[in-house]
Amino acid sequence: IKPHSTHMPLHGLPEVATGSVVAGSTVSVIAATLGAALLRATRPSQVRKWQTAEDPTTQQVILWKMLGALGAVLLYVGLVLSSVPFLIGVSTDIEGKAAAMVQTVLVICCWLVERYAITGHPMPLVQSCICALVWFGSTLIEWAGPSPYDDVSSGLPGQIAGCDGGFRSPFLMYAATWLTGITFGALLLLCNECLPLLACDDDDEVDSASQDPVPRAFRRQVLPVIYALTTSMSGVLFATGTASNATGYIVFGAVLLVLSVVSAWDWLWRLEMNLATWGAIFQGFATFFRAVQNHAVFRDLRWDPDDVHGVLIVYQFPGLQLFLLGMFVMFVSLQFYIYTSHWKDWVDRDEALASASGEAEALPFKGRSKTPERMELHTSLLVEEGFSMKKLGKGSSQWQWVLLLIAITCQVIGVHVPLIHTECTLPSVTWMHDQSAREGFHSSSSGGGYRFSEGSSYTDVITWLYERRLPCSALVASYNAMVLPPLQFIMIFLILLNPPFIPEELIYALKSYVMNLAPMRFTQPCIMMLIVGIANLPVPDNAHFSTLTFGGNFTNGYWFFMTYCVTNIILAWSVQPTSQDKRRRAKKAGQNKVWYKVHSSGTDSDENPDAATASGPREAGPMDVVGIIGAALCIAGAVALVLTQPYLHFE
Repeated sequence: IKPHSTHMPLHGLPEVATGSVVAGSTVSVIAATLGAALLRATRPSQVRKWQTAEDPTTQQVILWKMLGALGAVLLYVGLVLSSVPFLIGVSTDIEGKAAAMVQTVLVICCWLVERYAITGHPMPLVQSCICALVWFGSTLIEWAGPSPYDDVSSGLPGQIAGCDGGFRSPFLMYAATWLTGITFGALLLLCNECLPLLACDDDDEVDSASQDPVPRAFRRQVLPVIYALTTSMSGVLFATGTASNATGYIVFGAVLLVLSVVSAWDWLWRLEMNLATWGAIFQGFATFFRAVQNHAVFRDLRWDPDDVHGVLIVYQFPGLQLFLLGMFVMFVSLQFYIYTSHWKDWVDRDEALASASGEAEALPFKGRSKTPERMELHTSLLVEEGFSMKKLGKGSSQWQWVLLLIAITCQVIGVHVPLIHTECTLPSVTWMHDQSAREGFHSSSSGGGYRFSEGSSYTDVITWLYERRLPCSALVASYNAMVLPPLQFIMIFLILLNPPFIPEELIYALKSYVMNLAPMRFTQPCIMMLIVGIANLPVPDNAHFSTLTFGGNFTNGYWFFMTYCVTNIILAWSVQPTSQDKRRRAKKAGQNKVWYKVHSSGTDSDENPDAATASGPREAGPMDVVGIIGAALCIAGAVALVLTQPYLHFE
């Protein structure tokens, strides 16, 4: 066995020469960037502009459109080359990590090509910031994240685990989610491309956007997800097919890459989004989904061993912390795009400039492009409103800021100190030679034998789950304790600060999002309660086990965590959208004609008294009374059964 073979992940793949995988990843980045740039430059709108300006011949137009097909082929070649680590393996884990880090450079390459080769103008600030954050988060995930060391040569039988001989629960959830998303994504792409060809519409003046079977706003959010699902699953299929010599897996993976190219083509051609946005959003979703997929499919995820040293070597500490930081940055960046995908900052600069003058009067802050028109409008509005630092935090109270500080402090302490404490006392084992000695031992035995106790914090539990080959549980615990709470704190801070550069619609979305996430914080304390309850179950009354005790209790860390949950839900309740916010949002969206009339107090009764009378409470009929009595009896019977019948059985 070669010395470096023990550090080669994904057992079952053939070993290749050192450096070949990194070289393949470099070529894949170049090919994918060039292919996407050709798709970006040969979109139909660009061809029409070219025909209007230079009046080319028919052969030139055909050749120009053929460059778009060449771009799709180059993009497909780039995606295939990026899957080389799953097709032929890697020589060492270090080389596989280096190849994955090279893939993240695609974000920077797309931004550079869009900035200097295609537009030649400064990019919007939002795009540049998201590109930097996505590249930073992707690099942290690929560099500091754990690598899978599973044996993929067994294929699907390798996913069987448990006493029942069935598939692992994380794998079943992964397969159901990924296959469902890919199926409906393929149907979306098919309907969006085929239905316009079957439609019979001779009106040339109708806008092409209004003829799309699927709304453009929805496609902006779904296409990156389709790309991420297909590219991530294709890697697993390539690895399984190569290791198990099953051609069907490889063919299916190649078909999924075709869907990836089609989604990129729809993004760059039909939606006419720019190259920098494609590189950042598509690469970000692909990296994030691939990390989640690794935790669901593979079981043996490891960091680099302690006896290996190098620049790319990352041990479990601080590898776990850096990996979670990358997941947090990526999650925040992708969530920000989902909620702002309708902004003009994500499209071409020329289109943003053309629409800025028309939208300035109605939506002056919709988008944050640093164009001269927007900056002049922004400055004039700030001068008219008399903006100053004193207006920051307007509408918030001091007790909200105090609660936010308490929530942050309690969450940090609650994660890093033990939440529960368990203690076990084993029976005293002594050899007795006769019956009288045994009776004397039982009558005089007051204590037990060996006593041991344990208390683990959240970070210790996450590390323990990775070591026990439970990566999916570790990822869920990390998401609940390390990713979601900081995101909530940032959103609540922005809501309380209420800076003028954040649109009101985004503030409204943040309020709703915070309110939806707050009740879920009580899930972890309830799980801890269940663990303590199971630990305190009484031992069967048996003389041989009279000294066996096992129990658990809450520590101070648990109450810190409970304080964080309570303060978090109070803060979410205090910043939730009010009826005034909802009316303002509906009025800006153009829905105030119906929505505002129904939800405004006194409007309906003043304008239409009959409607107010008709919408008032009606008298309860006999059937209503019978239904209420029946429901009350059913609830009472269910409560009686819950309180009197066993609901858990332990053996």
